[in-house]
Amino acid sequence: MGNITGIILAGGRSGRYGTNKAFVQIGGIRIIDQITQIFRQIFQETIIITNTPRDYAYLNIKIAQDLIPGLGPLGGIYTGLTHASNERIFTTACDMPFIKSELIYYMINLSEAYDVVVPKIQGGLQPLHAIYSKGCLPYINELINSPRRIDKDNLRISYFYNRVRVYYLVEHEIKPFDPDHLAFFNINTQEDLERAEEIYRKACHGLKNP
Repeated sequence: MGNITGIILAGGRSGRYGTNKAFVQIGGIRIIDQITQIFRQIFQETIIITNTPRDYAYLNIKIAQDLIPGLGPLGGIYTGLTHASNERIFTTACDMPFIKSELIYYMINLSEAYDVVVPKIQGGLQPLHAIYSKGCLPYINELINSPRRIDKDNLRISYFYNRVRVYYLVEHEIKPFDPDHLAFFNINTQEDLERAEEIYRKACHGLKNP
């Protein structure tokens, strides 16, 4: 789509996982390769936000480094919005192996009248699988420059939501595209990776045996 930019948040080495999760393989395919393949089909412009740009050079995709290092995902969203050629961005984290193109298209179609489109699953928000408009930039900037910024809680992405127009995508809307909420599954531990491999195997088995 030409009116929205795809943003992949790929900061670098994960402290919890111990290595760069973008390059973890599921079903023999790196997560970052799976995500970029889907993004190429949806977006005319994709940007990877990373502080290790050389690692991603082989993908031949636009790369941007954090404008303000050390802010975590909020800093990645801020950088993505600043660098994007389009008014809106769709973001995903580099460790989410099961994103669904149909769900992304549905979110994009909702986004015209809002600054944020964010899924809400079992009461919890999914701000790393969401759409943001450039209208969010002043409020993110305000949050970043808050005197209380030393408190990491004050950099929680959702803290600026009350300043902008937000559409909360609820479960009954998500169900037709992703009944098991796999699009929001991410890799944090070795157990998560093992579960992801199991999900992948079951999906492949289902395709072979409809």
